[in-house]
Amino acid sequence: DPAPAPDLWLRDDLADPGAESWGGTFWNSPDLWIRNRDDGGTAHQAPEYGQDNWFHARVRNKAAAGAAKHFVVTFHARGYAGTQFRFPADFLPCMAARAEFDLAPGASRIVKARWPRALVPAAGSHTCLLASILSRSDRPVAGRHVWEHNNLAQKNLTVVDLQANAFLIIPVVVANWLPSLGDGFVLDVVRSRSSAAFAASLVHSSPDSFTSAVQAKPFLPFRNRQVSAVETSALDCGAHLPKDQQRLARDVLTSANPTAIVERYPKAWELPFPSRGAASLPCRLPYGRQIVYGLKISVPADAMAGQVIQLDFVQRSQALARSVGGIAVQVNVTD
Repeated sequence: DPAPAPDLWLRDDLADPGAESWGGTFWNSPDLWIRNRDDGGTAHQAPEYGQDNWFHARVRNKAAAGAAKHFVVTFHARGYAGTQFRFPADFLPCMAARAEFDLAPGASRIVKARWPRALVPAAGSHTCLLASILSRSDRPVAGRHVWEHNNLAQKNLTVVDLQANAFLIIPVVVANWLPSLGDGFVLDVVRSRSSAAFAASLVHSSPDSFTSAVQAKPFLPFRNRQVSAVETSALDCGAHLPKDQQRLARDVLTSANPTAIVERYPKAWELPFPSRGAASLPCRLPYGRQIVYGLKISVPADAMAGQVIQLDFVQRSQALARSVGGIAVQVNVTD
């Protein structure tokens, strides 16, 4: 048992000072990233299907703490976008882990591990990267979310390329796994200051899933097109994958793949986020429940190639008056 104990941590945000509890954004950790090659790069890359990738984490030890004689960083990737993840159920068993030794107080170190190609999700998946640090006298507490313990971090970032006058739908699991959160939530779409214009809405198979005063309308994205469905298998997170694995690359949920959209949402309802003022919609979700919304991001017809859309989809608890989950989305407008 080390004395004093180490205090290892991963940043949830650039402004995160390392306290156990963090009140800011936490779903796009700057201390977690993926590289498609073992090249030493520090910029995040989207996972490349069909090959090995590499997990990376920048582990820090607080200056006032003791030396970490040995520690393990675990890496896991959930094959869907979700607003909340808890330790250990969502983090362990992991896909990869790396043991390290002798991290001095005030020091940091980049830790990497190979992500085997057989475990890299198929093209079109919206992967969330999760990491935890396990050390003698310093380990996460069971049941804690990422924002409740500095040994936990996540990178819930979706990056896609879209043309003007096109749209993307991301299935997002919105959950309530903490009694103190209450059952009243607000779902926000937060636009970054540098983002290009876009429109956002929620899609779901039942109009009863929306508690907004604004009435949802039938989701009819291809009303003038004849689109046939394909045979698929359902996933636990609510998404679908075609049984023909060779067609995975074309089954990303964008308007360029109408067959995939119609198969996923054959009869659905759409509720737009307000275009003026706060882009917020209420959500009622009892403790122990989850719901899968389709987050639809639309690129306007007058968008220019080279523009970038950046936003956060945030789940806020009305009882705690704070953010309790979210995902980040980046859309690169192409020719």
